[in-house]
Amino acid sequence: MGFGYNTARYLAAAFPPMLMGLNQLLIQHNVADPFRKAATVLSLIFVLGLVALVWAPGTKGKPLPED
Repeated sequence: MGFGYNTARYLAAAFPPMLMGLNQLLIQHNVADPFRKAATVLSLIFVLGLVALVWAPGTKGKPLPED
């Protein structure tokens, strides 16, 4: 549980620099609303998460693990 929680935190730490870098790139190319478009592009990671759920194991009707 700790591995999954902390891995997500470390991966999420990379997103603010990526957001600013993409924002600067869009500004250089004279794109209208660069920050909004950069945030939209980076938010597509949530779509990847939804796609990954297809391969997640189902737990309906299975007993909970006991310690």
